[in-house]
Amino acid sequence: MTVDIENKEWPEDGKLPELAGKANPFVVPEGYFDGLDERIMAAITIDELKNSMPEEGFLVPEGYFNELASNIQSRIAVEELIDHEEAGFELPAGYFDELNANIQSRIAVEEAMEAGEAFEVPAGYFETLTSQIESRVFVEEALSTDEVFTVPDGYFEQLNAKILNKTVTQETVQRKGGIIRLMRSTAFKYATAACFVLVAGAGFMFWPSTNNVEPINASDYLHKELSTVPVDDLQKYIQASMEGVDVQHTVAIEDLPVSEAAFTNALQEYAEMQ
Repeated sequence: MTVDIENKEWPEDGKLPELAGKANPFVVPEGYFDGLDERIMAAITIDELKNSMPEEGFLVPEGYFNELASNIQSRIAVEELIDHEEAGFELPAGYFDELNANIQSRIAVEEAMEAGEAFEVPAGYFETLTSQIESRVFVEEALSTDEVFTVPDGYFEQLNAKILNKTVTQETVQRKGGIIRLMRSTAFKYATAACFVLVAGAGFMFWPSTNNVEPINASDYLHKELSTVPVDDLQKYIQASMEGVDVQHTVAIEDLPVSEAAFTNALQEYAEMQ
């Protein structure tokens, strides 16, 4: 007799052992509990997917199959790189030496970008760019060449001695300036003294006076007065008056004989000319 599963009707109690047979119906399959938790989680996931699945089902994105080959190739390349044994990441040489400067420059760039400052090309930049590049190249070529200016051998060893010879040990040469008399002629001295006496006498003669004095000849008076003056006194007077006179030019006069008679004749001729 079979069990009516659809109507869920169980047979009578007396017939259950016949239906069960000789085998034990309450036996758990081997390894049932080992994968039980995984099967339970899978069943829960499937139920959630069924509940979240849209009514129209899954849709393939547009162009999926067109890009499928390239996606597969890129995936294969990535897996090969991952599987390939690499030495690891290496830092460039001098990385930490330049790290501070790189960070500072990065901060400056970000601050400039946040401030809204834009880089502007100066006026006439491209007009002078060619000349600037050429001048820069010329300077670099000049710096790369060998130094042409050299110091002679032993220059610095002899420099101190040369300086001392030209400054400390050099004897000071003192030049003595000569004093030249303006007039060297004795006759000219006598003539000067005579002129002085003549001027003094003329002032005395023409000085206003209330006394009625008989007029006399000025030439005769001067001649008389000068004749009484000794020649030595005149020479001393002229030398004293000419002492310490500095001149810039030398006047050459023919030497004349110096005597009392010659001096008297010269004064007489001068008085007659007046």
